[in-house]
This record gives sequence, C-alpha cells and structure tokens, in this order.
Amino acid sequence: MKKLTPENLTEEVLGRLSGCFSPRKKEVLTSLIQHMHAFAREVQLTTVDLMAHENDAANSAEASLLGPFYRKGSQEKELGASIAAASTGDEYVLVRGRFRADAKGYFEFRTARPCYYPIPTDGPVGKLVLGSGSHPYRPAHVHFIVTAPGFERLVTALYIEGDQYLDTDVVFGSRGSLVAQYKKNERPGEPDVLEWDFVLAAAKVPRYAVPA
Repeated sequence: MKKLTPENLTEEVLGRLSGCFSPRKKEVLTSLIQHMHAFAREVQLTTVDLMAHENDAANSAEASLLGPFYRKGSQEKELGASIAAASTGDEYVLVRGRFRADAKGYFEFRTARPCYYPIPTDGPVGKLVLGSGSHPYRPAHVHFIVTAPGFERLVTALYIEGDQYLDTDVVFGSRGSLVAQYKKNERPGEPDVLEWDFVLAAAKVPRYAVPA
C-alpha cells in the first residue's frame, strides 16, 4: 500500500473528493483541507500536540489511531485466553481484554477474526464523508496498547493483509508497516494466527528534568 507522508497526504485526501456530487461542496472541502494541512505543516503538528502518543525511535513500532471504542478497566486474562464474544445476528461485536506478557515479552490471546466495518453515518461526520463521495469503511484491524516500565506507551493497530479497504481507510489510519497476514497454525486443528513483535521506544527525559 502507498505510504502516507506529510508531502503526499494532502493530495491523497483531496483525491477522495473525486466522487463528490456537489461542485460547491467540493470547492469548500478542497479549500478547508488545503488550509488545515498547511497549518499542520507550518507548526509541525505532532500526535503529542493532539494528546495522542508517538513511538518514534528508529526501530520502534509505528503508532496508529486509538479509536472510539476503547474502554478503561478491561479484565486482565491469562495468556492464551479468549476475548471473543458470541455474535448476535448482524450486530457488531466489540471484544477487548488485558494481558501481561511473560518474562521474555511473549503474549498470546484468542479472538474472532476482524472484518471491515463502517463508521457511523447518521451524524455530521458521516454525512460529510458520504457527501464528499467517499465510502465510510475502515479496513479490518486489531487495536493494541502496549506499555512497559521505562518505555513510551504505544497506541497502535494491526491491519489485515488483503482487506479491500486497506488502501482507502476512511480515517487514513492504516499503515503499510502495520499490515499483518494470517498464517497457518503449526498446531493441527488450531485456528490461523497473527504474529507480531512490538518494539517500544525508550522513555524520553521530560524537558524540564535535569539529568543526574
């Protein structure tokens, strides 16, 4: 998939307006996007400024969106436990859990295979998306928050290889560096697996702190 950068992001976002049915709406949105992106580049806006978290060490995992479905206080489970929940009809099932890695940093859990889904379209954001001629879908993904003493908190997600919306995520959250592919389980009769190594950035010294 194409890598989004500060240099090409504006062009990519404007490209999503190609299906906009209203010339006036397209004109307004084009100007709005160009001005907002110019502002972000001028002040060198970062995720920290937006009260998110970045993980920018050379070999660390890339950050991604936290998403609106996060809830504090998820139950801690044993490694290998399932966080999958039974589906009822066509309803979306949100699954979450908290795990503590072992001494070697290894973790494992079971869950349902994710699929793409639409963001809500009955509010102002959804109407804006549909009015611009874009689709409302996010590609299949699994969110993660990874923490460890002495390291920066990582908020990220893994996006599933082959998803039809991987290159056109409505919220531009997917990243090529975070695309994962299911592979056959080495244990006979067991479900397919995703494997991933999350690399964290060392904690930064606060600007106001005086090194010892």
